[in-house]
Amino acid sequence: MRNMQTNLFHILSVSKKEFMEIKNSLIKVSGILLLSLLPVGGVGFNQGQNGTFSPERNMLCTLVFAGLFSAIFLKEAITREKRQQTLEILLISKADLSCLIIGKILPVLAVSILFEVIQFSFLYGILIYIGSGMTSLFTIQSLLMMPFIYYSMCIVVLISSIIVNDEKASDVIGVILSFAVGILLLLGVNFLNAFVSWSIFLISCFGISVLNISLTFLCKLILQKSLLFIKL
Repeated sequence: MRNMQTNLFHILSVSKKEFMEIKNSLIKVSGILLLSLLPVGGVGFNQGQNGTFSPERNMLCTLVFAGLFSAIFLKEAITREKRQQTLEILLISKADLSCLIIGKILPVLAVSILFEVIQFSFLYGILIYIGSGMTSLFTIQSLLMMPFIYYSMCIVVLISSIIVNDEKASDVIGVILSFAVGILLLLGVNFLNAFVSWSIFLISCFGISVLNISLTFLCKLILQKSLLFIKL
């Protein structure tokens, strides 16, 4: 019980720091949101006709933009801490590494969920306005599924940021990997009809949760290795 309270305290402490960073970047965050609405609106008005996949899947892929924001913001936070050399201080603190990982992801995940709701509502409104039948794609299951996918996108960026030392290379690799993971997971659950069937939805959520736990454990192992070098 005591360990649980300690871990929760560490998670909240790290999350509070990240929330303050987001608050200080409110103008930048708002700008990213407005920019992300432009491609979403474009896809909505042409009903997904222009894109790599089928119109239905092109429409759903717009939901990845919110997760991509959180991944980019998390990448910037890690880069900033590397420059200021505060990441090493954080790593050698008494906090469990899993708590540090979750504490860093939760704030950007919360903002990405807010973005998702805004984008979801914006796109849904456009489809109603133009009288499109594609509104049936945007179910409560699709809205609830995205946070699980966003976590995967964030943890992939976190892992790439730790492994790749070169800042520019890390930026490119992190964004590409994050976007690819988001698209693949989204198309995968859509292929399984997880947005229509509640039973498949729950199975898909469990599967992605297992993936996220595994990636978090992998990130923890990588951080432990980094911590060993710091102590040496």
